Amino acid sequence: MVTPSHDNDPQRFGVVAWIVIVIASATKLWLTACRTLDAIGWADYDDHWFLRKAISILDGRWLGPYNSMTLIKGAAYPLWIAFISRLGVPLLPAQQLLYAVACLAVSLALAPSIRSSAARVVLFVVVLFNPMTFSDDIASRVARESVYPALGLLMFAGVAGATLRLDARRRDVLPWALLSGVAFAVFWHTREEGVWILPLLGLATVAVVWWVIIDWRERWRRGLLVVAMPALIFTAAHEAIVVTNGLRYGVFADVEFKWRPYLRAFGSLRQVRQHPPVPRVAVPEEVRRRVYAISPAFAELRPLLERDLVGWKRGAADYENDSFMWAFREAVERAGYYKRGGAAVKDYYDRLSHEIETARLAGRLDARQARASLFPPLLWGQRRAVFQTWIIAAGRVLRFADVSVTPAHSDGSDDELREYAAVTRMKLAPREVFARRVRATGWVVDVNGPLTITIERPDGTAVTDATVTRLPSPDLYEHLKQSWKAFPPARQARFDIEAPGDALLVLWLGTRRIERIPLDSDFLIAHHPDVRMAAQRFAIGRAGPPPPSRIDAFRLRVLDVIGRAYQRSVPPLFLLAALLYLPNVRWLARRRGGWMTAVLIAGLISAIAARLLILSLINVTSFLVMVSGYQSPSHPLLLVAGAMMACDGVMALRARRKT
Repeated sequence: MVTPSHDNDPQRFGVVAWIVIVIASATKLWLTACRTLDAIGWADYDDHWFLRKAISILDGRWLGPYNSMTLIKGAAYPLWIAFISRLGVPLLPAQQLLYAVACLAVSLALAPSIRSSAARVVLFVVVLFNPMTFSDDIASRVARESVYPALGLLMFAGVAGATLRLDARRRDVLPWALLSGVAFAVFWHTREEGVWILPLLGLATVAVVWWVIIDWRERWRRGLLVVAMPALIFTAAHEAIVVTNGLRYGVFADVEFKWRPYLRAFGSLRQVRQHPPVPRVAVPEEVRRRVYAISPAFAELRPLLERDLVGWKRGAADYENDSFMWAFREAVERAGYYKRGGAAVKDYYDRLSHEIETARLAGRLDARQARASLFPPLLWGQRRAVFQTWIIAAGRVLRFADVSVTPAHSDGSDDELREYAAVTRMKLAPREVFARRVRATGWVVDVNGPLTITIERPDGTAVTDATVTRLPSPDLYEHLKQSWKAFPPARQARFDIEAPGDALLVLWLGTRRIERIPLDSDFLIAHHPDVRMAAQRFAIGRAGPPPPSRIDAFRLRVLDVIGRAYQRSVPPLFLLAALLYLPNVRWLARRRGGWMTAVLIAGLISAIAARLLILSLINVTSFLVMVSGYQSPSHPLLLVAGAMMACDGVMALRARRKT
């Protein structure tokens, strides 16, 4: 293993190295300053969810009131947004700075393995300018993918820094052990599929245990420090979130998608055999009908899933996997369980899974044994499709295929955009297209009676140059009569509207205003639970957003050139590094500390492979995830693994030539 470092150790960065690091970081921050925030007001399940939860945290209300949306994602990213907002720092530069710190941590952690400070500075710069960190969506939205790659690097830095210094002084090991624990805790509570990083942690833990076994009397304390301290930090953070959620909401879990009552209920529905099997449809209609017949709990949701929430089908013939997941949760909420608190929700999910399991055991329902999992059973041919998707995904990651650098745009109401600007302290991207006038056609009904439509400005004043025409809709009436009941207001539910592009469509039930819908949104959606709406919007006389300034246009061009350079250079260089390293692995493992480097490289490659496997499973069985945001945590780890292989391969080549 590596001997302790001293003040005159050549592995430490010198003045020139620090100057290069500072200049590179400042250059990256200056270049990425051209990215304005892409604020999406209607993204209630993504960007806007994180923003609203951060506001709740800033107001001292944890994650806000309890409903089916409260615990759908981890708390780490809303906490980060709230922390940065409280500091008064703009969100996007703060996230770029976090990534730069993570790159620095990796270059410092690998000092015992990559002993040349110049090589580690090159590593810092290469990982720092990873083009996925300034690619569209990742770099311009309020999305957890903006910090996830940095958290992966910080966790690797902590693990590498501790394991490569097992023979060093305790004060040299302790900071890295602390870093690995803190980074892992934040990482785990940022996204729900954090298991992909476990191969790295598992291999490193096995290596430390093996190192202790060799001389356990002398080494057990150091091994305990490196393994137990991160575990204790993670456990303390995890239990703090779980207990907070339990005391506040009655749900003792960090995320409901990891909560066993929910997983078992959803998994029980998915384990019902489909006749015939339907790819990417979790619980098709014929399965729902059979479950309604044997489960009083599920039958409570029948009017909701078969009538009120059919909008979740999004024009498809049935609920696809991701659609049903959200429709199912919303149905449970509309049935009143979430209003009663976490205990009532738990009882409902337990009752549903128990009824399905009882029917299965009694032979009244053709189903597999329930699993507490979101993953569906693999259908015929899907195993091969998963493997093929995994190969394609690996190639896309290696080629940085999803890099894109274009000006961002915002979408949402004025109030929503003001909210984004206030919390993130960012300059917002302009709306994508401002329509001087719009035409909207479609239909809208309220389950409680006939609706009136008016057009008004954001300040509530009436719009005089707007036209609203109500049209007959006999087809809608007949559809509702067959699927629900005879509903006279559906006879005259269609509309044809022409209005200014900045106006709002207002729905009235008698004298009560139900909802205001901005006509400048790309999608006209009614969020009121009693309203059903389908509409199309057409712009009349479009005016695009203002072009970026000259300096921002220059910065965007530079970032695009960097992205193209990585796309062309990384694949051959990574393959060359592997060819240099793999034939010399055994020789390298024999040198002092070389075997631990091999373990870390294997851990990185295994973690990347595991992540792509999880994404491939989801992509084949559920919904499309092979996009830049989901793949982005793999890219910096790939660059680090390639750099480690290149440095060790070159060193082995030089040493073997001398001998």
